[in-house]
Amino acid sequence: MTLFATYKDKSDGVIRFYDLKERRNRIAIVLIYAACILMSFLFLYPVVWLLFACFKDTNELFQSLSIIPQELDLAGLARSWKRLDFGNAYFWSLYQCVGCVICSVVFNGLCGYALGVVKMRGHKLVWSLLMALLLVPSTGGFVVLYRSFVQLGINQGQIWPLYLGSGGSPFTIMMFKVFFEGIPRDYFEAASIDGANHVNIFSRIILPLSTPIVAITAINAFTGAWSDFLMPYLCLKNSGHETVMVKLFMQTGQGANVLDQLRASLFSVIPPIIFFCIFQKYIMNNNTLSGVKG
Repeated sequence: MTLFATYKDKSDGVIRFYDLKERRNRIAIVLIYAACILMSFLFLYPVVWLLFACFKDTNELFQSLSIIPQELDLAGLARSWKRLDFGNAYFWSLYQCVGCVICSVVFNGLCGYALGVVKMRGHKLVWSLLMALLLVPSTGGFVVLYRSFVQLGINQGQIWPLYLGSGGSPFTIMMFKVFFEGIPRDYFEAASIDGANHVNIFSRIILPLSTPIVAITAINAFTGAWSDFLMPYLCLKNSGHETVMVKLFMQTGQGANVLDQLRASLFSVIPPIIFFCIFQKYIMNNNTLSGVKG
C-alpha cells in the first residue's frame, strides 16, 4: 500500500503505480505495451533479418526460410568489403561527414550567437527571414547550388563544396539562437569586463555550456551527410572519391550479386549508429546553469 500511496499525484507521469489499482487501467496499459511491442517488432525485424542474412552464403540465402544462418560465413563479409572497395568509400564519407559537422556547429552556431546573444542591428528581420526559409524544402535551392558549383568549376571530384550546405541551415540556426538565449547573460557580461572578445566568448563560454545542442547538431549533420546521395553523386561519381551512398547505388548497375548488396547495406548503417550511440548521452545531460553571484 505504501508503494501505491507514493504515486497519488496526477503529475507523476503517463503510467503511474496508482493507476494499476483500477482494472480498466491495467487492461489499457497491457494493450499499450502490446501495441508498442508489435510496432517494435515491425521496425526491428527487417534490421535483424539483414544482419543475419549477411552471414549466410548465396545458396542458403535463397533456399532457407530460417532467419538464423546454419553457419556463420564471417569470411564472406571480408570478401564483400574488399570486392566492393568499401574502405575507400568509408574514408571519403567520413571525410565529408567530419567537414559537415564542423561547418554546421561553427557557422550555424555563430549565426545563432549573433541573433541570440549579440542581437545586432536588424536581427529581428533576419529572424523573420529564417522563419520564412523553414517553409522552403531543402531541395528548393538544389538547382541553384549545383549551377553555382558548375560555374565555379568545383563540381568535379572535389568534396569540400559539399560542406557548404551544412553551414547555413535555418532550423539549426534557430535551435542555436533559442538555446543561447537561455544562458544567463551574467556570463557574457563578466567575460566582457575581463576583456574577452566575441570569439573568446563563443569558443570558451558558449560552446562548453551548449553541449546538448552541439551534440544534436553534430548528430543531424553527420547522419545527413552520411545519407546524402544526390549532390555527392553529381560531384564525385567516377572520380575515385565516391561516398558510401554513391558506392551503394553504383553496385546496383555493376553486376553485384544480391549478397554483396545486402552486406553493403549493412556496412552503410554501422557508422551512423555508432556515432549516435556516442553522442546521444550528451543530449540527455541536464545543462544546469547557475547565476553568477555577487
